[in-house]
Amino acid sequence: MNVPATAAETASTEPPRLNREAIVDAGMLIASRPGAASVTVRDLGRQLGVDPTAIYRHFRNKKELMAALLERLISMAAARAREDPRDWKAALTELADNLLDVYLEYPAVAAEAAILSSGGTAELDGIEFILHCLTRAGLQGTALIEHYQLFSSHMLALGSIIAQTEIAQTEYSRPRRGEGAETADHAYVPETVGATRSGHPITAENRESLLALDDFGVYRTGIRMILASAEAAGARS
Repeated sequence: MNVPATAAETASTEPPRLNREAIVDAGMLIASRPGAASVTVRDLGRQLGVDPTAIYRHFRNKKELMAALLERLISMAAARAREDPRDWKAALTELADNLLDVYLEYPAVAAEAAILSSGGTAELDGIEFILHCLTRAGLQGTALIEHYQLFSSHMLALGSIIAQTEIAQTEYSRPRRGEGAETADHAYVPETVGATRSGHPITAENRESLLALDDFGVYRTGIRMILASAEAAGARS
């Protein structure tokens, strides 16, 4: 006697429904796992329970896939905005903080940010937002573009480096943002340990301050100094 399959049994034997959104969701999940250095098509196939080659029915290549993941990451950072854009300095500082936070949550995606454009609406909205804030500082023309370049490249390049460092150092503890560097191995410029007053007097004089630097502090200092420069340039205009 044949017993009709229940709806649940039928669903369990059907292949999973695959689309770009589901693939991006799976990719972000993989990227968030501690120690994940990349998001591979094989990992995606395993996560989604499909043949990895099925991914290429929705993305032409790995670059297009990573661009979609980066677009999701950028949109997540933008969604965390709380500052009023009319306070341009606070809004851009918050953007830098939020982007770095998301980078650290998904370092396998963020590691690609310095060399990859998402080509999406979220990225374009981000460019418009930064330019809008800088115009509120009084910048226009060449000064506007120069400060946009400084601000965005600092966020993307150093943020990407921090993400790559996060991946590389998951096997041992490292200082978190705001905690500073605990040892010379974790210092931003550990080479200053061997500086002597006779050979490198200025380095030796500032050795402790240099050893206290860490990548998070350098990131925040860069943002602060770029915005201070924008404020001064806007005042001159």
